[in-house]
Amino acid sequence: MSDITKYFGKSFEIPHIGRDTYIPVGGTSQFTDETDVKALVDWSGLESLVQEMRDTAPKYDRTKLKVWLESGKIDVDENLFATLYAFTNVYNQRIGFKSDSAKRSEIYRSGSPRLSEVITGNVAECAEIAALSQLYLQEEGIDSSYFSGEVLWNKEWEFAEAHTFIPLKFNGQEYIFDPANPHKASSTDGAEMLMPRIQRVENFRDKVGQGKKAYVETTSALNQSHAWYGVGNGTNVSERDFV
Repeated sequence: MSDITKYFGKSFEIPHIGRDTYIPVGGTSQFTDETDVKALVDWSGLESLVQEMRDTAPKYDRTKLKVWLESGKIDVDENLFATLYAFTNVYNQRIGFKSDSAKRSEIYRSGSPRLSEVITGNVAECAEIAALSQLYLQEEGIDSSYFSGEVLWNKEWEFAEAHTFIPLKFNGQEYIFDPANPHKASSTDGAEMLMPRIQRVENFRDKVGQGKKAYVETTSALNQSHAWYGVGNGTNVSERDFV
């Protein structure tokens, strides 16, 4: 676990997830910073799914995609959007974003399962989905990392929600990619589509790396909604925690 950079208490970042290594996915005790629930990143069981995502991204017409992004005033490079959309689309088709919590508890009760078992068993939550996403983005050469922290979907919330997500940089711009929480949208024929949640942010790592509770405002590239991602310690959120 030498790749882990801890920022505050139970929050941490893994700049690069190794193949066939264990990663923490939650379950930290309230009395210690040690993460006691881990999953094995079994590359042999994940490679085909990652490769399908990699094969899908180039199929999106970049010219048409750029026109669509500009028409919707979506400030994201078409190449980055295609990469993230490929993850969301393939994951939704092959796995789906609804997790069976009872089955998940059963899988983890017996020890540290393979990540592929959690993913294909349809029991993955944000930590495992983010881990798969980070593996994919690493293969794509995207400057990204696996970040275990917290999120506030509403600034008025008293407590933040433990959450794992992906800070990334692309062409000089900084974003939070939240692979477990895609946006719902409608296609031209009225069918529901899932779009990647891409939040614009500035200086995220600098703002959360000060050794204290900190939540950074982010803005959705798709619909301009706000969310606050950061690090915390399980105590109630106050105005001074927003940076």
